[in-house]
Amino acid sequence: MAGLYEFTNGKGLVTSNPNLIVPKKGDYSIIQTILTNLLGEEQLVYFEGWLQIAVQALMSNKRRTGQAIVFAGKRGCGKSLVQNQIITPLMGGRASKPYPWMTGKTDFNSDVFKGEHLIIEDEYGSTYISSRRQFGAHLKQIAANEEQHFHQKGLEAMIVKPFWRLSISVNNEPENLTVLPILDESLKDKIFLFKCRKVDMPMPTGTNEEREKFSGTIKAQLPCYLHYLLNEFVLPSSVTDQRFGVKYYHHPEILGAINEMSPEEQLLEIMTAEYASYESNIQDDNSKTFLLNSIDIFQSLTGQNARHGKVASKILTTIQSVRTYMNRLADKRPDCVNPYTFSDKQQGWRFTLKKNEGAVSGDQVIDLRNGDAYTNREYSRKEMENYQQQIAPTKSAESQLSFIESET
Repeated sequence: MAGLYEFTNGKGLVTSNPNLIVPKKGDYSIIQTILTNLLGEEQLVYFEGWLQIAVQALMSNKRRTGQAIVFAGKRGCGKSLVQNQIITPLMGGRASKPYPWMTGKTDFNSDVFKGEHLIIEDEYGSTYISSRRQFGAHLKQIAANEEQHFHQKGLEAMIVKPFWRLSISVNNEPENLTVLPILDESLKDKIFLFKCRKVDMPMPTGTNEEREKFSGTIKAQLPCYLHYLLNEFVLPSSVTDQRFGVKYYHHPEILGAINEMSPEEQLLEIMTAEYASYESNIQDDNSKTFLLNSIDIFQSLTGQNARHGKVASKILTTIQSVRTYMNRLADKRPDCVNPYTFSDKQQGWRFTLKKNEGAVSGDQVIDLRNGDAYTNREYSRKEMENYQQQIAPTKSAESQLSFIESET
């Protein structure tokens, strides 16, 4: 709201108010049909809960943080329509575009403070982990913190308390979902993931005149829909949340698609492709397992001779990043990654490749701490016994190229 405000490190004058709609009882059937068709009944409860809490806080001029929402769906399904013709007007009619600032393309963000509704629409996403992490960090800050960093070019930065709600619309193809941040534990409760359906609009929209009439009908029904949100809609107790008012919701299909693009899942895919090319000494119908520490993985995937080094280098920027992603995989994918402790107490992992993942099978263990494990030919049992006898005096049992023959 307009007025002189005292912030943490200074004062600021807000010169204009949001254009708040006055609620009134009446027909809002077109808006309700648009939202129901787009989201379905289950998701609509979460969306209307989020919207109700936002407009209540804004109209009472009381700061309350709120999660970001994501609309993911096919082109032309109505995602942007909801952002621009429903959410923005209900939040005072002012919107701003935060994506360049949120992804580090600029340090200056004064223009972001010109609107209560922060909109991201079908931006070109970055596949670089650093950019997606930066985006996620800003998203968490917007969703969870009342105080925000205001920095106008040529002026000293200051800390202010804006009213913000962030909405993001993306097409649901994998390459478009890269605009979304990496969903780690610290972020997942601060974002809604809605899957949007493509259904015909409740009014004709084929011509300019029809679209204008459609938009006019939505605008005319907004006061009635706002009355419904403020006076009739009741958020079920099962989806309430002490912090944000409404619990987060993640549509499983959208969540699964995002998880497939997570750095740990990308690492698993690269490891599967890279290590499957290493021929092993024994083959059978089961699997082969590698004993690896962080350095092994980092060097084998990003080294000069790595087949997928360029892609892996985008994900594995440090050895610590290897530890982080492998630990996540041990939690998410125990079928192929498990913690392992070497005899010298060094921590590592057991990485198991199944035959159907392109790996040569066998109940065998290949320890990549021993450079001799990289082999492109098969060994006979006698050769293996001789090899183990030769290296046994100088290397621990775990650092030998060994195998356990399957029972027959």
